[in-house]
Amino acid sequence: MTVTISMSYIGCICCVLVNIMVSRKMRCALLVILGAGVLAMPLYLEQEPSFLYMTMFLAGVFSCFMLRGNGHYLLTFQDDAYQWDGRKKQFAYVYDFRNAARAVISAVLVCAVILGAGSVIYPRSLHQSACGTSNLKKASMETVENISILGLMGLFNFYPNTGGLTNGTLGGVNAIRYDYETDLTIEFAPYTQNRIYLKTFTGCDYLPFSNRWQRQTDEQGRKVAEQPDFTTRLMKKNYQKHKKKTGKGKIIVKNVAAAAGVYLPYYSEEVNKEIYPGTQQEYIFYPSLSGKAIGVSEADRQEAQADWLHISEDNLEEIKKLCQEAGLSEMDSVPDNVQKLAQYFQDNIPYSYRPGATPYRADFINYFLGKNRRGYCAHFASAATLAFRYTGIPARYVEGYGIDPEDISEEGTIEYDQKYEDYYEGYSEVGKTAVVSANVTDASAHAWVEVFDPDMGWQVADVTPSSGEEPEDNGLWQRILNFLGAGKSSGGSTTNGDGGQNDSEAAEQLKQTTGYVSVGIVAAVLLILIVRRLGKKIIWLIRFRKGSRNDRLIMEYQGYLESITRKQNSLGDCKNYQDQLNWLDKHGYWRSDVVRLEKAVSILERAGFSKTEVTFHEYGMMRKCFRNYKKAAGKASGRKRG
Repeated sequence: MTVTISMSYIGCICCVLVNIMVSRKMRCALLVILGAGVLAMPLYLEQEPSFLYMTMFLAGVFSCFMLRGNGHYLLTFQDDAYQWDGRKKQFAYVYDFRNAARAVISAVLVCAVILGAGSVIYPRSLHQSACGTSNLKKASMETVENISILGLMGLFNFYPNTGGLTNGTLGGVNAIRYDYETDLTIEFAPYTQNRIYLKTFTGCDYLPFSNRWQRQTDEQGRKVAEQPDFTTRLMKKNYQKHKKKTGKGKIIVKNVAAAAGVYLPYYSEEVNKEIYPGTQQEYIFYPSLSGKAIGVSEADRQEAQADWLHISEDNLEEIKKLCQEAGLSEMDSVPDNVQKLAQYFQDNIPYSYRPGATPYRADFINYFLGKNRRGYCAHFASAATLAFRYTGIPARYVEGYGIDPEDISEEGTIEYDQKYEDYYEGYSEVGKTAVVSANVTDASAHAWVEVFDPDMGWQVADVTPSSGEEPEDNGLWQRILNFLGAGKSSGGSTTNGDGGQNDSEAAEQLKQTTGYVSVGIVAAVLLILIVRRLGKKIIWLIRFRKGSRNDRLIMEYQGYLESITRKQNSLGDCKNYQDQLNWLDKHGYWRSDVVRLEKAVSILERAGFSKTEVTFHEYGMMRKCFRNYKKAAGKASGRKRG
């Protein structure tokens, strides 16, 4: 509402300014130039105005040019309707409704014929089939839509984040901007071909309109201390009993520049091992590799059913609609429902690095499902958590880092001095490998869902669709912020994984970017100065061409004085024509042999204050003095006249 009121207020001011420009000055060309961006916005958004609207708009502009050409806005105080202005060679006339109506009707008819003929010769369908949508438009469309909804705030994120996430806080990220700097380093022995997850935040209750996930609390609203869940306990128990396809691993996580917190692998009992920046921790974990039942008890099932099925009434309508459209059913198994929802998101709601922030007083999940229909991992994970709960599947929202095998194979380093047996034992999907270390950047930040399977316990359910678009181009903007010390965002969490950069590459890029920025600033300053100077010159030439002979003489005289004043500041103290010409003659800048001072003063006063126009001969003599002052000054150099 605030944005709407503000834009309406600005629109009213613009309308007043436009009315002044048209009614008082008839500067239609300047008006069209200033409004070109606004006028092009509907075309950019493929919301072309109707034929009637375009006819009215063009007829209005055309009418203004017609009226200006005939001097309509130069009102006279005489009784006759028309008055011939011989000096300007045009008609000036008092306001007459019938004449104005005829002009407007003529303009409307002419514009309607032109637009109609154009639409027949080159219809819109032909243009779209021939040109299609440009890649530039596709890349910037979401940003433009965000600005149209949120105003200029659509360009900024409302709070610091890592890969778009901040410990369950939602809705304030307009666009995900990666810095690709290292957040964590991990050292472990690969044991699976699937994504490896490190979770930092587990959300229990979603607070609608507050747009955040809350950790598990007790009946008094106090946060419940983190405890290893029964799935981890069963995984460890099965490994100790030497059951098939069980294993035990160790991973060392070093916090380079991430927020302090626990970075927990699946499935580990060490839920309270926090890692502060500059420190590292060792986690022991028991991976889920068998794909078979692990012996979940009835008590465990009841615990999950009791704590992880809550849905707020504010979200029920949108969640019910989502479940119906995706085909989720309590009769299907947990994996089947997960697959259905993941496929629905892939087919119907695109992944976006630029989804826009949630509008003020709107709910994050409802806005995502009902209106925006695009988002990144936090959107999909939040909606999926409530959808699974609606279907009767206990679920919880999770944030952390997701490291893909491709990231490790491409960016990882083999640690030859470490033994595989010290890091992993038991069954491995990839066999015995070397110990590797890898950098984890904010591009690996991610949000996902944990669902409760009656046979398998708590399992990862990642329903975020793949993305076909490029990440937000954050290079120049983020590096400038980094250079100023404000680029690295704080907060814990995660997204759809890309690669990282090592410190030397980042430093080199920053060095190059700093050079580019410096050159860009210098070029921009020079361009502004050039444009400003050319703009003044162009405006001067336009006024000179449209002015009378008197106006032209005064304009040339003023320019003549300005060029001398740059070298001789004392000329600025002379306020009238007499004093100025005396100063010019005294310092050798006036040719008295061409025009005597008394005659020059008379000509200038007549040009500046009288309606009587100077003659061509007088105008030519004065210009001769202006254009040859350097020669005269050279002859008079070093000599003063009394």
